[in-house]
Amino acid sequence: MRFTRIMLLLPALLAMHCALGDIAPYPSPHPVPLPSPAPAQPKAVAQAVVSMEKADVRIRVTRQGNRAIADVYAKFFMLCHNAPEYTAPFDTAFPVNYAGQPGSTRFFHVTVDGTLCHTDPFVWHTTDERQQAATANGYSWMMPIHGGKQALVIVHYACALPLTHGQAPFMYFLRSGATWDGVIGQESVLVQLGKGMSLALPSSAKLKPLRKSARDASWKLVQVKPTEDIHFTILRSR
Repeated sequence: MRFTRIMLLLPALLAMHCALGDIAPYPSPHPVPLPSPAPAQPKAVAQAVVSMEKADVRIRVTRQGNRAIADVYAKFFMLCHNAPEYTAPFDTAFPVNYAGQPGSTRFFHVTVDGTLCHTDPFVWHTTDERQQAATANGYSWMMPIHGGKQALVIVHYACALPLTHGQAPFMYFLRSGATWDGVIGQESVLVQLGKGMSLALPSSAKLKPLRKSARDASWKLVQVKPTEDIHFTILRSR
């Protein structure tokens, strides 16, 4: 995930002004000009404070001919720490891959507390793990939030990855989760590959899996702000 917050979109609350006075004959023999209403001023709105309390990510990969299909199903438990009366729409985005990487998204669905959200393609100008400028592609949607309440956000998408020379790299963004307030309470990531494939992890990765086998790997993070993403390579086996 990381499922990522880009900006808070809160409509300005405008102060309403009206003039009240005694009745007068119309037309008045001695008209008195009424004062013009003062320009409406934006009312201060508290910024939302939202944290990711828990995340559960499952990545299942199957093979279809010379392609690997990665199905990602992620649950995010988001908590708004504002006062109970606080309600606002929240513009949220989810990066899928970096521009120029091979592969195509088959579908991308988001629900918030069981309600399907409208999503739009999104381009995110960011930096990679080496702090180099990069462009990420993904999707954005409006997430309603309510003070003192937890929201369940479910992201489900699938990517088709070409097995070039028998292999396909895959990356899951974790660092985007670090943009929420505070630390991620707990996040688990499970990768499972189907028959005819094996899993390879980069030896240089600092983020080591909790468990690793030929076709499975799992990670568990507790009370962190991730500084590294999850990378692995899908290998076609005979």
